[in-house]
Amino acid sequence: MANTNYLIGSGERLVAGTTLPSSWGPTKSVYNFNEVYSRTMPQWLFVRDQALELPEAACPRDRTVFKMMLHPKYLAMSYYPDQLFRSLQLEPIGSRVRKVVPHKPRKQDDADAGKEDVGPEYFVSVARKRLSNIVNQLGNLNEEAKNDFTKIEEISFLGAERIKVGEKPIRSRIIWEAVLQGDAEYIKEGFKDYLEQLEIKAHWDNVFHVNGLWFIAINATLPDVRRGVGLFSFLRAIRPMPSLRPLNPIFRQTQAERVEIPEDGPLDDQVRVAVLDGGLPDQHGLDNWVNYREPPGLGPADPGGLGHGMMVTSAFLFGPIAAGNPLDTPPCRVDHWRVVEQQDAHVDDPGLFRVLRRIEDILDQNTYDLVNLSLGPNLPIEDDDPHAWTAVLDRLISGSNTLLCAAAGNNGELDWDSGNARVQPPSDTVNGLGIGAASTTSDGWKRANYSCVGPGRRPGFVKPDILAFGGSQQEPFGVLDQGGTVGFTAGTSFASPYAARLAMGVATFFQSELSALALKALMIQRADNNGFDQREVGWGRLPIELEDMVASADHQAHILYQGVLGDQAGWSLRIPMPDDPMGGRVEIKATICFRTAVDAHHPLSYTRAGLEVVFRPNTVEKPGISKPFFKNDDYWPPEIELRRKAMKWEPVLKASKRFLGKTLHDPIFELHYLNRAEGQRADRRFELPYAAVITVTAPRVEDLYNQIINRYRLQLAPLRPRVRIRDRLRV
Repeated sequence: MANTNYLIGSGERLVAGTTLPSSWGPTKSVYNFNEVYSRTMPQWLFVRDQALELPEAACPRDRTVFKMMLHPKYLAMSYYPDQLFRSLQLEPIGSRVRKVVPHKPRKQDDADAGKEDVGPEYFVSVARKRLSNIVNQLGNLNEEAKNDFTKIEEISFLGAERIKVGEKPIRSRIIWEAVLQGDAEYIKEGFKDYLEQLEIKAHWDNVFHVNGLWFIAINATLPDVRRGVGLFSFLRAIRPMPSLRPLNPIFRQTQAERVEIPEDGPLDDQVRVAVLDGGLPDQHGLDNWVNYREPPGLGPADPGGLGHGMMVTSAFLFGPIAAGNPLDTPPCRVDHWRVVEQQDAHVDDPGLFRVLRRIEDILDQNTYDLVNLSLGPNLPIEDDDPHAWTAVLDRLISGSNTLLCAAAGNNGELDWDSGNARVQPPSDTVNGLGIGAASTTSDGWKRANYSCVGPGRRPGFVKPDILAFGGSQQEPFGVLDQGGTVGFTAGTSFASPYAARLAMGVATFFQSELSALALKALMIQRADNNGFDQREVGWGRLPIELEDMVASADHQAHILYQGVLGDQAGWSLRIPMPDDPMGGRVEIKATICFRTAVDAHHPLSYTRAGLEVVFRPNTVEKPGISKPFFKNDDYWPPEIELRRKAMKWEPVLKASKRFLGKTLHDPIFELHYLNRAEGQRADRRFELPYAAVITVTAPRVEDLYNQIINRYRLQLAPLRPRVRIRDRLRV
């Protein structure tokens, strides 16, 4: 690749702190106090009466939980009703977004009057004896609490909607996944005592506590749940425990023809990669590149899991194999961890939680640059609450420099309207990459029919994040079987490690000059959606060639920014341009990613960090002028519109815009760093790990790349390859 224009690094040297304008003033209330008081008083009384009827053992420390929903106008965290909570001694323990037809629209002349909207709903804990006092106290609130009170749309009690049965009849004792809300230990202990009274068994050896949610497996019948477990005051949801996804591929064809296996070790011994899967057969033949590991005390392997693990590991090491062609040398070594044992697949056993516990222990005790997961729960995501797998993995990845690649699942041919075709946990993590499957390696690709679709939740709306080739009946994915023969298959289980191979190919090429976030941003930036619906392909399909990830034409430049934003509110990110104005049209494409802590019990406010981005095209002559880039309006629209159009609080922003070259003069992205915790404004900001890739394309400027390098030679420099890889490495 002589004289190649490689990715330009050190863009973070063009990032600086900046001052932001003041925020907007107070907003006009939709309702007045008397309206809300008269409408909700019967609701308060109903909540009181229902709470007093609960069994004493179902209310640890005599506390109950009810729901308070605000008008959709008050979705922003700045409207959090903290004064009302304090005045009434209410403890918020979770939140979510819920659809509602409000009694009044946002404005009197709103054309959407009588239509469904979405608003914030809070789960609130309170002592039962306080409820009667609250009913008497509402007329004597202070002014700040009264202002919060006018935001209320409705008050309601937790009921049977927490029991998520599904469509299949339940006629026997099964494993259920109970989700409790609230951080306090007494909540879990109270649930334990309550189950003992009901003579219901729980599996206390694998309980997960993540950000205000407890995930507990129990054995119960449906009547047990409806008449007993479902009455527990802190129960947020209970549903039949899903099984692991089937470890058998969509199809598998074997071929006796052998392939030539390379004898060399990996190209880079420094990069650390883990494949967490079903294990490897005894005679796998991959010792040159694989360290095989098992957690202590693991039971016998599942035979299907061993075959699955072999194929997944082959997909990472060699990509799709064509019989008769020699294999490329793998980019790096792999730790293959077997995390599945034979009994985990039994429907009457909480194996799903045991597998997650092994994964959690492995990632807590080991540091990896990349982790691939081609397994997970066999169920689609839901909008209300994240699954334990998602919450645990987001927590683990948020505090690391690890790139997580997770297969999106193979239920894409199920019904879309019901949500059964949506991506499966843990591919819905906001800090990882959910990988779907493309049908072919050729230009005429589309989403493979089996590949699960989006959308994800908000935040995490664009799911799957990207597609990689995963095989199809017309073009199967070639994998290595034991003994050096080739098998052919298809599935997102193989698209995910194939995408991971591309990421590690880039990391090896530049020998770890790129952080995990930088690799994520680069992969999303270089993905092409080919004009397809975002629900099907996310940000698009990855390139096939490594060269297409790391190089550009002379009239184009890819600039990488990576690092940490400090704790101040505003940052400017300068976009490199030539000294002289450019002729014709100029395209700017940008991807910005960040890593964030999460609040699993507040899916409404799941990510603790967010970025609002303002694009200023001419900071020399018109520094105050902004243009739309990641949003559709120059002025901030209502909060729900920000969520729909600008994807506020999303951990990934990507867009592309064209401008007249003469209008661009030292342009910048102005980053507004937002922060929150527990669904409300946080007292302080923490350092925010980020990465961005900006591509400038100017067809009329034939030496754009060199002009940018020359102008910014003291700040920017092309990344240089550290290992010798043949020019057209197929990854």
